[in-house]
Amino acid sequence: MENQVVYVGPPLKKQGLSPYMVYRDGIPAAWKDDDVMKRLFVPVSGLNKAMEEVGKKGTMLHTFYQKALKEA
Repeated sequence: MENQVVYVGPPLKKQGLSPYMVYRDGIPAAWKDDDVMKRLFVPVSGLNKAMEEVGKKGTMLHTFYQKALKEA
C-alpha cells in the first residue's frame, strides 16, 4: 500500500487514463519519464490535498493538469 498512487489528471482515453485510477506499484512505467504526467500521480494519502490543488489556479498541480489537457 506504500507505493500506491492515484492519477489526478484529466481523462485521457487514448492513453487509458481516467481520473482517480489507483496504481498499486507506483507511477506506471509509461509515465515515469514524462515531466508533466508523472506529477499527476500522487500518493493515495495526499488525494484530498491534490484535488484541491488541481482546482486552484496558480498551483503546480493545476498547471500540470492544464498542460496534460493541451498535450492530449
